[in-house]
Amino acid sequence: MKRYLFAWLTLISLVTTLNAAPTAEGLFRNVSNKETTGNLIVVTAQIEEFAAPIKENSLIQTTQSIPEQEVQPDGPVYVKWLISIERERIVDVIQVLYNDPQMKKVSSAGVRYFPEFKKMMKNDSSIERSLFYALFMMLTLNDSELVGSVMTKYAQGYIPNKELMSREKINLYYRYKEYLEKRQDDPSLVSPLEPEDEERAKQVQEILTTPMYRDANNVKLVRFDSELAWLVDVKNMQAYFSNEMHRLKRLDYQSPLGDIRILFDDYVLFNGTHELPKTVIIKDMSQKSWKLRFTGLSHLNSSKAFTERAKDYAEAAKGATEALLTPSIPFLF
Repeated sequence: MKRYLFAWLTLISLVTTLNAAPTAEGLFRNVSNKETTGNLIVVTAQIEEFAAPIKENSLIQTTQSIPEQEVQPDGPVYVKWLISIERERIVDVIQVLYNDPQMKKVSSAGVRYFPEFKKMMKNDSSIERSLFYALFMMLTLNDSELVGSVMTKYAQGYIPNKELMSREKINLYYRYKEYLEKRQDDPSLVSPLEPEDEERAKQVQEILTTPMYRDANNVKLVRFDSELAWLVDVKNMQAYFSNEMHRLKRLDYQSPLGDIRILFDDYVLFNGTHELPKTVIIKDMSQKSWKLRFTGLSHLNSSKAFTERAKDYAEAAKGATEALLTPSIPFLF
């Protein structure tokens, strides 16, 4: 039975892969990264404000292009995120802010526990926070759900894959799945992909040769800064992805209240398997620029309940005597 189901899933995957152009949702699934390998993901980063200008016509902004003297004197903020995926389809998050790069001194103001994180973010009123954490979930979990929610709420023209899929094709695959499940008990069954009726066989071939997704006309291959890139254009939001690996390189958002620009540097492996961009540069709606440098990434299998882990951090924060001296970062809680 498992062999037949695997064959069915492989067929769907193959046909989907052969589509000429990716969809917006497909690009935001971060397919260049490996799937998660544990129930606890730990990410660390350093964030600081800087005054260096961001190139208007650059697809990426490398860390080498940021002069060290342009970093603001307030000093960096050090962040640790613990992401739990131990509950099916539910993401819980602990966020801890530090003043020191060793991340040993916990401040009471720096510990936040977010159960059912995605549900909470879908109701958040800040586009800067919503967009940042949506992209963070995309990069760390290969999850496009929050990005789709942000696009639907703030952009125009985003259409999820389920609304683009060919219903005829999906129905045909479901009938093929049922055929694979039943044919070992009834060898006389005829595959719905190879009907005996000539007219029906012609219809099936037409269905099989049509794309899995209809074209939403919001993704196209463009040349940007001498590079080929996939552009997702949903009116007031544009995202650029590398041509071959489909890595997110740049995102622009425009609104009457202000614009946001986010640039992603080269992607690097952190644990030998999973990748993150080395640096993310964020120009917020007030046009302040921030440099986020990822410093660590671990995928772990933990037997400790995440609620207990959250209590431990809360207890450590209660005994903290040092104040959290950080600049106000608009895209962080």
